[in-house]
Amino acid sequence: MNTKEMWIRAQLHFLVNKAEKDSDPELYAAYIVDNLPLDDVIAFIDRPDALEQMISLNPKVGDYRSWFESLRDEIKILLTPEDDSDIDDENVHGRPSPGNARDSSGR
Repeated sequence: MNTKEMWIRAQLHFLVNKAEKDSDPELYAAYIVDNLPLDDVIAFIDRPDALEQMISLNPKVGDYRSWFESLRDEIKILLTPEDDSDIDDENVHGRPSPGNARDSSGR
């Protein structure tokens, strides 16, 4: 087993732990996009067999297939270029941007 494969297995173990706790996949998608080589992320996420590859490296991924599918979808959303013409107080995902979040009174 090479160093990269060992590292990927460790990351999958970490993500399986998060899936077991039903953590928000959006949070970990952002972590992945911010901290992993983007070329590798794009190449892997675009593979039609990405989930099967992950399951082959860590069979527990299969127990949380829907969580990992959501993770993959969130990564794809984060990697989708923004169209600046439609941006107002919400970011590209339709969620309030941290600097534009409003409290319950609308302020």
